[in-house]
Amino acid sequence: MAEQGSRIFIPANFTRGKRYMKQHYYDAMALCKYHGFPDIFITFTCNPKWPEVTRYLKKYNLTTEDRPEILRRVFKMKLDNLIGELTKKNGSLFGHVAAKKKNVILAFMEKGSKFPTANDIDKIISAEIPDKTIYYCMRVVVADSCFSYTFSYYFCRETWLSSSGSGTDMNLTIEQIKNIALTEIENHLLSNGRSLKKWPHMPKTEDFGSYNGNRLIDDELKYVVEDQLKENERLMAMVTDEQREVYKQILDAVLNDSGGVFFLYGYGGTGKTFVYRALSSAIRSRGMIVLNTASSGIAALLLEGGRTAHSRFGIPIDADKFSTCKKMEPGSDRELKRQI
Repeated sequence: MAEQGSRIFIPANFTRGKRYMKQHYYDAMALCKYHGFPDIFITFTCNPKWPEVTRYLKKYNLTTEDRPEILRRVFKMKLDNLIGELTKKNGSLFGHVAAKKKNVILAFMEKGSKFPTANDIDKIISAEIPDKTIYYCMRVVVADSCFSYTFSYYFCRETWLSSSGSGTDMNLTIEQIKNIALTEIENHLLSNGRSLKKWPHMPKTEDFGSYNGNRLIDDELKYVVEDQLKENERLMAMVTDEQREVYKQILDAVLNDSGGVFFLYGYGGTGKTFVYRALSSAIRSRGMIVLNTASSGIAALLLEGGRTAHSRFGIPIDADKFSTCKKMEPGSDRELKRQI
């Protein structure tokens, strides 16, 4: 037994540990036993477009990916402020709070401040639909067994706003608005290897089916050469000698059409993603196609135009020894891969 070492018990203050989760469960049950069921459940999410964040980042020409700690600090300050508003001694935003569970923001109200009826709840929570004479809202949900997409579009009589927040001044009819919304939905689906063709009962755009090219190829060739060249110059100014050697070897194989398989290995934080970004910008600046593919969604987000291997190659989520990649639809990724 001495050779096996000593057994270690992870304490309750170890975040996400077994005792940590059990302790929080006991705390929640104790609160419910004393105060009853929670009255308010609040979700508080972080917005990278908060003015406090964008004001600082714009000043130094940075992005939230460059300084994630700024985003965390602002979020923490706003969260603490919300918790403070909920626990004021002279009454919070919703009344007197008897107890709170901070991790998920559960509020247990005192007897005189509870909300026993729907009318009481409506006094603190409301959801309003814009005036139909001024705004037109279109929400579309498309889903299959593995994926679900929700698109919301709000249109003014003279300006239309998509879920991305972009606006264009124009005077549109309802049919034109629907056509624009369906076009954007189709573009979103195509970027994820799908199309409105998969849902026969979904409405289609007026010019649906008239395009004979390959949208995926066109999208991959839409990168602005000048922007990619500037990005490459910016990255190469920070590259190390070891990274430069890897970069040169892979780029030469691509430009000379000699082919090859390269395995880039390194510990976390050694700059593997940095090399991938530099290679992508260098190849795209020459008008060529790069398919950035990663094993996970988080890793794919770090690469411009990145997608997961499951999405790119149609790999089944639950794979076994009999699994095969799904058959690609005509004009989709199959022709795109032939261009590489």
